[in-house]
Amino acid sequence: MAHSEVLAVGPRSLPEHGTVEVRVDAGSGATGQTITVPVGDLRIAELDNGKGSSALYALRIQ
Repeated sequence: MAHSEVLAVGPRSLPEHGTVEVRVDAGSGATGQTITVPVGDLRIAELDNGKGSSALYALRIQ
């Protein structure tokens, strides 16, 4: 089964396991959603600059 990824913004410091709230774009305009996802489904996105208290993640969608 193929997996896709979407960009999400969340806290730079993640727990070792469990879940975390991230913000994802919901489409056009200034809308977005805050969702709770498993930490294991996140990886730092290549676009993240490594600075600040928030990070840009690639969120795996199953």
